[in-house]
Amino acid sequence: MKAINALLILFLLALATGAFLLGKYRLDLVKQILRQDQKLFENFPSKDASYIELGLADQKLVFERTDNIWYSQNASQSADSKYIETFLETIKSLPRNILVSENPAKAKVFGVDQSGLQIIIKNSSQKISHLFIGKRGQNNNSNFYRKDGENNVYQSDKLLDTIFIPMPQSP
Repeated sequence: MKAINALLILFLLALATGAFLLGKYRLDLVKQILRQDQKLFENFPSKDASYIELGLADQKLVFERTDNIWYSQNASQSADSKYIETFLETIKSLPRNILVSENPAKAKVFGVDQSGLQIIIKNSSQKISHLFIGKRGQNNNSNFYRKDGENNVYQSDKLLDTIFIPMPQSP
């Protein structure tokens, strides 16, 4: 009789643990679905951007827009507006759906701290976005990214660290 009671208790304990884990999985799934339509930068006014700063370690590349023409501040020459606009649209559309970490200690692991590519975008009067683009994901076709001031690290569905590099055309 004691053995049957012990087995019954173990069965109920296993059932309760399974229900708890299933509930946690469903809660995480619901959170991911709710985040799917959220953008990293809600209401990002890409058309208002007039300054872009890309920083990696001690190197900095700055673009400024004057009279609707983008200029490279470092080279004092006009920049390819097509790439700048593509970049701004990519930043505008970054989703919050693939959350990989909420732990601030993991920022360094994913390269979304001061060691990663730092991007600051401003309009004429204020900063409108600031984010870090980190290491590539496992499949090498994505990057990790984090908004400045937040702990959440997300994974992109495309490469973000090559957006300013024109791809070679096939012959």
